[in-house]
Amino acid sequence: MELIEEKIEMTPELLSDVQIDVEKQVIVHCHARYIPNIPWQLRVWPTIYLFPKESNHRCKLIQHFNIALYPQWLYINKVEHHFTLVFEGLPKGCMSFDILEIIPESGAFEAFDIQRNSTDVYHVNF
Repeated sequence: MELIEEKIEMTPELLSDVQIDVEKQVIVHCHARYIPNIPWQLRVWPTIYLFPKESNHRCKLIQHFNIALYPQWLYINKVEHHFTLVFEGLPKGCMSFDILEIIPESGAFEAFDIQRNSTDVYHVNF
């Protein structure tokens, strides 16, 4: 029996859509600012979620980059800091969502009414 390999070509847009559907992840690039000339500390708790507006579902944090995870702290000596959070994918019909960090102290990360886009990659200022 002879094995025949056939190459299937996809447009970049279709390939991107397929990868998004397979991966089902949401990437949030975050920008935090603080008072100039004062050292500060930053961390994210594992209890930060995406809350889709149209459901009771919540999307968990999968990965974090350039920020400490509770109970650790990241000490920062500059006015602004950039970090990235990766979450589970949003439900298919979701049109908007909130980012809420559920913690037992003040200073939680919160962003409201983020409109969903086709790439599920977002930029948020905290």
